[in-house]
Amino acid sequence: MGGDPGSEASTRTSGQAVLSESPRLRYLTFSALYTAQGIPEGLTFFAIPAWLALNGVGAAAIGSYLAVIVLPWSFKLFAGPLMDRWSYLPMGRRRPWVLFGQVG
Repeated sequence: MGGDPGSEASTRTSGQAVLSESPRLRYLTFSALYTAQGIPEGLTFFAIPAWLALNGVGAAAIGSYLAVIVLPWSFKLFAGPLMDRWSYLPMGRRRPWVLFGQVG
């Protein structure tokens, strides 16, 4: 009664919120995915190079490590057209790629 005006429309008969109709659930999902991406990225680009430097690894070796780690981002130019061309339609156009990216 005192909830959101659209709260009844954003639940199915099972009582679970629907992602496409619930802004709160969309923000929560976005935040969870962003956090799941940011933690490993922060470790990879900041914590590991700092740890390597503290343990006496040279700057050239740390630079080589970072160059290899950044290689997948170099291929984003080619990944976009692939995502646009092939999709698994029962899950939507982008969701399979998001799931694949989170697993990989």
